Amino acid sequence: MPLVSVIPEGTVVTSNSFNIKDIADSIIVLILCALLVGEPVRQIRLEFGRLSGRRSDPALDATVRAAIAAVQAEHRDELDHELSLIDALAISRGKIIEVDLRVSYTGTMSVVEQDELRAHTFEELRDRIGPLRLTLVFSDLPIHAPPMAETG
Repeated sequence: MPLVSVIPEGTVVTSNSFNIKDIADSIIVLILCALLVGEPVRQIRLEFGRLSGRRSDPALDATVRAAIAAVQAEHRDELDHELSLIDALAISRGKIIEVDLRVSYTGTMSVVEQDELRAHTFEELRDRIGPLRLTLVFSDLPIHAPPMAETG
């Protein structure tokens, strides 16, 4: 190491019993590890937060909401039902964005109509924000709402 090579011989750190030049590479590796360990720890905390339901990427959520608003504005006249976006959650997982949507609607809708709406929403969002995995649930409750209590 050029930095350690300028230390003169015969000093406290370069004596016969202890020579820092022999372990300089190891010390530098330990220092680099200590400096770089923060990023993996931050990523692990971020992933545990996502697993526990914490929203971790508000900018991505806003992008998804804007894309949904644009789709809704463009295709509003094509639908027989009034759709309302209740909640949206987007999580970037490498090259794929996982999108979880909660949507309510007026009137009644068959399962076939729901599946068609889900497929059309997937295509529109994929074209606007890229590769994604979509979960579209028809509900009046937001994503992290507690389950409704049974009445009886």
